[in-house]
Amino acid sequence: MQALRLEVKLFAAGSTSPRALVPLLHRWIQTHRLDEVMVDVADYAHVEGGPGVLLVCHAAHYSIALEGGRLALTYSRKRGEDATLAGAFRAALVAGRCLEEDAALVFDGGEAVVHVNDRLIAPNTAETFQSARPDLEALAARLWDGAAVDIQHLGDARERFGARLKAAASPTVATLLDRL
Repeated sequence: MQALRLEVKLFAAGSTSPRALVPLLHRWIQTHRLDEVMVDVADYAHVEGGPGVLLVCHAAHYSIALEGGRLALTYSRKRGEDATLAGAFRAALVAGRCLEEDAALVFDGGEAVVHVNDRLIAPNTAETFQSARPDLEALAARLWDGAAVDIQHLGDARERFGARLKAAASPTVATLLDRL
């Protein structure tokens, strides 16, 4: 599965306020914590259903928001060369690991959501899901080391293409990164 505008969402345990992470994200920019050209931090936590806190980078952005009472980290690829599903997962997992180390968060290594932010190349249809399924299954087998993974099409045609991956196992973010 290759698309320029891939998005990967990971979920953390607990409901830490995204706003509490703003100073940390500013420190990440100052210390070059991620292998990204980091530009700015924007706080949209006051916008209901919005992106929460946004770390704006040249090739991608990271948002941290509460979704259904859970903290969600979303990596959204905007441009660049590494626009593969594994590359997007790697970037999201690296940011998750940094948040675990720097903010004492713990991410659920058994669940992720993937979206494609391009309705032209990936309309949200059963056909798109069937063509993406082999790549999703291959990555799931690699990440969760053969554990059972339920891959569900998020099939609302009014929304962009998406899939939820829910594994029977819940390894750590570090373990998932090692498997990539």
